[in-house]
Amino acid sequence: MSFLGNEVDCVWRHAGYVLTFNSGIAMSPELLAQIESGLFPSARSIMSERPDFPWHLDKSRIPTATLVASSQAIAIDFFQTIKGLSSQDVIMAAWTEHLGIPFHGPWRIELEHVLSKSLLNEPRSTQLDALALSDDGVITFECKFTEPDGGGCSQPNPLQSGAHKGMAQCNGSYTPQVNPVNGISSRCALTGKGIKYWSHVPSVLDINADADIDPCPFRGGWYQWMRNLLAAQALGRERGVKSAAWKGLGKTDAMDLVNTFNP
Repeated sequence: MSFLGNEVDCVWRHAGYVLTFNSGIAMSPELLAQIESGLFPSARSIMSERPDFPWHLDKSRIPTATLVASSQAIAIDFFQTIKGLSSQDVIMAAWTEHLGIPFHGPWRIELEHVLSKSLLNEPRSTQLDALALSDDGVITFECKFTEPDGGGCSQPNPLQSGAHKGMAQCNGSYTPQVNPVNGISSRCALTGKGIKYWSHVPSVLDINADADIDPCPFRGGWYQWMRNLLAAQALGRERGVKSAAWKGLGKTDAMDLVNTFNP
């Protein structure tokens, strides 16, 4: 997620291009047909189940699910297929046992789950690739296909347009600084905007929020992993159950990243 000037848009800079999310944008029948044709047959039910599905869009406003190497498409192929199987809970049971996650079914799987804004006080909520819910657990999933890492925080990047074009809202470190765009002093430009990431980071990642850190640990790809980990803990606390976050389904260095949190 990227915050452009004082305006908030659901955008994040990733793998050298800009991704945004379909927010009420009308898709032509031809474009929807192109997306559907690229999905695994067992996963195409998503098209009728969720006609307002929030497709990821590239900087040209074209759904990334139309691309051959689409992480959103592979997540849909995988989880929507499992969701439609009578053996869904058997698969989830084997999976949680393999990963050492002490949760039990029955399970409900959701794709592109939008986090409640109140959980992390995000103006535009974190959107999870996939979410599995049971009576005693919550698992969040981040799916990657060919990307080498997660999406980075955009605050250190110079703004590309507007009255503050060329200004960066953060110097790339977690140290006391003033955001030149809004004049707010904070170690983190997002904290200065009221977002509660650093209120949860200490308990989730054991990082001291009161210490200066240079460079910021979330300047690069760990920004996206951090948000998913925080989302897992926040969702678990909201439901009063344990939670876990897993990053997988791709050729990345942290395929085995599994974190489990108590409510």
